[in-house]
Amino acid sequence: MPIEMPRGLPFSVDTWSRSSRAKRYHFLTHAHKDHASSISNYASFPIYATRITKHLIIRQFPQ
Repeated sequence: MPIEMPRGLPFSVDTWSRSSRAKRYHFLTHAHKDHASSISNYASFPIYATRITKHLIIRQFPQ
C-alpha cells in the first residue's frame, strides 16, 4: 500500500501512479512487490533506495 503524503511535496514514496510522474524525487523504501508495482514505468527516472533494495528490484524486474 502506498504511503499517503501531503500534496505539493516534490517527492513520492513507494508510489508509481500517474500523479507521481510530476514529482522530482522518487523513493523506494523496500523491495516488496506491493511497493514496487509499476516501477518499470519509471525506468528513466532517478529512484532513491538502499543498495540492497536496488539489487532486489533489479532481480525482480530485469530489463
